[in-house]
Amino acid sequence: MIKNVLRFQCVHRDLAARNVLVGENKICKISDLGLARRIREDVYTRTKAARLPVKWMPPESLFHGESSIASDVWSYGVVLWEIFTLGDSPYPKYNGKDMPRLLQQGYRMPKPLHLSESLYSMMLRCWQDKPEDRPSFTTICDEVNQYYNTTKDYINLDVFEDALYVNFDVL
Repeated sequence: MIKNVLRFQCVHRDLAARNVLVGENKICKISDLGLARRIREDVYTRTKAARLPVKWMPPESLFHGESSIASDVWSYGVVLWEIFTLGDSPYPKYNGKDMPRLLQQGYRMPKPLHLSESLYSMMLRCWQDKPEDRPSFTTICDEVNQYYNTTKDYINLDVFEDALYVNFDVL
């Protein structure tokens, strides 16, 4: 899904689980290109006020209106968090107006109980303050593929209460 965004030199600016469509063969496609922009430079700068998805936005976008592929990497880290929490909303204890203060204080969402340290570490690297310190999408894709090919326990469902998930044998 990310390869096409990179190929077209676009910054999406609204990567969120709600904008990822899953089709046949588990092929994911990014939708809602309303905020997407082609970038002629490395950075796109927003010049006017807008209603924005602040819980998915990195510090440089919130504070300076700057978006880049590295900004989308931050958002992708939030998408991973959404996926691995089975659809929780990011920063669930906070509202959007809290985000500037939280990010200035260096707050990051905690590791979900059922998530491996290596996957959480990837998310934290996506959430580095400085865009240049974040991994590239190529690096992320390589790590996800390696993890997928070597590990089968992506999410430990045993930590969820039995009312939600139960090991169930085929009848």
